Parts: sequence; C-alpha cells; structure tokens
Amino acid sequence: MGKAERILVLGLGNEVLTDDAIGPKLVRWLEEQCPDQRVDYEVAATGGLNILEMAEGYQRALFVDAIKTKGGVPGDVYWLTDESFDNALHLTSVHDISFLQAFELGRALNLEVPTEVKVVAVEIVEDLVFSNEFSPPVAARWDEIKETVTNWYRDFLAEEGQ
Repeated sequence: MGKAERILVLGLGNEVLTDDAIGPKLVRWLEEQCPDQRVDYEVAATGGLNILEMAEGYQRALFVDAIKTKGGVPGDVYWLTDESFDNALHLTSVHDISFLQAFELGRALNLEVPTEVKVVAVEIVEDLVFSNEFSPPVAARWDEIKETVTNWYRDFLAEEGQ
C-alpha cells in the first residue's frame, strides 16, 4: 500500500516540555490502543516546512497538537478547521512558515500534499518547562482526553471515502 492510500497521524510537540508532549503521547497511545494497518503513526517536535515534508504523498492526515487559547480550560479538546489552525502551537511559528503556508507552497510546487487534513488540539497550561510529566490540570484530565481523542480518531478513520 503506497502513501497515497495510507493515512498520516502525526503528533506534534516536544516530549520533554511538560504539556507540549501531548501530541506525541496521544499518537503513541492511539498506535498502541487502536492500531490500524492503513495508518502511519509519526511524531515531530517542529512544524512548518517539516510538516510539509512529512505529509508529502499522503491524501489524508490527522495532526494532534497542543493549543493555548485565551480563557481556554486545560484538557479541553478541540477539532480544528482550516480557519482555526492558527491557534495550534506547532501549526504556526514565528521562526518558520505556518502550516497553511507550507501546504500552499507544496501545492504551488506541485507536491502531493494531503487533500484532507484534520487537527485535534488539546488545551494546555505549560509548554516551556522541562518535564516528562504533564502539568497537574492536564494530568487530571488525561483519561478524559484519551477517550475524546480516541473517539474522534475512530470517526476520522471511518470517514474514509465519504
């Protein structure tokens, strides 16, 4: 099965920066608990052009990232649309191009970029402190977060071809 028939599930975040590790940890959880032969599970600590390179060749992609919103409740899970990608931590960057810009560039260069992209983002508290543990508010909701993300992941996989 070539990349075009496969699905990319990409966890974004730095695994040693407290809540920023939410994306990679959730993708590893999905790979262990809900393995699917159609899916390539990957993690990355950066965004922008690196995401473009990782996503090239896939038709469908699901990104899992951290998010910080004004007034957001730690542990809340969001299903982002194109209009709201700018809030996700690794889908935008002051040092690189944004996720949307990267995909626009990929299309302009005639690269095979996913035509369907969904983003699951988890509201976090701390993304700048070195730790292998989540902040207490996020850790307290870890089981709830896993359940929500798992359900959305299964729905995403079931949508194929619809």
